[in-house]
Amino acid sequence: MKITHKKLAVVGAVVVASLGATAAFAYWSTGGSGTGTADAGSTATALTLHTSFDAGLLLGGSKTVTVTADGNGSSDVSLGGKTLYFAVSTNNVGCTVADFTLPNATATAGTVVHAADAGVAIGSGTLTMISRDLVNQDGCKGATITVDVTTTAP
Repeated sequence: MKITHKKLAVVGAVVVASLGATAAFAYWSTGGSGTGTADAGSTATALTLHTSFDAGLLLGGSKTVTVTADGNGSSDVSLGGKTLYFAVSTNNVGCTVADFTLPNATATAGTVVHAADAGVAIGSGTLTMISRDLVNQDGCKGATITVDVTTTAP
């Protein structure tokens, strides 16, 4: 059998093609490591705070004001140890803030309001209607008393 240049070229092409096909299935094997980072949120979404107390506050009398909180739907919030700042107002001009005392209070230690919570008791305070000497307090008769609360200093 006589080997011609043509046959040699065909054999060479087959060898090159075979090597190329083998190389197409080659791969690298290695290990690796790395890190990833993300920033945590810098603020929590505000909670909704509520106050409630029994009706019928009289001169010289007191009522317990209960403070509850609703979650914000996005994150848990710890309120334990935070100061509860109260503000009293009424719907009658003749009944003023001077007719009441309601000292700031501290939220119950360990209190956490979860994102989906509603009506979580977080603390309380004592609302007193002061009997003021020599002052006509008739403006407070039948007045609607509103107690607002915040955890941010006024």
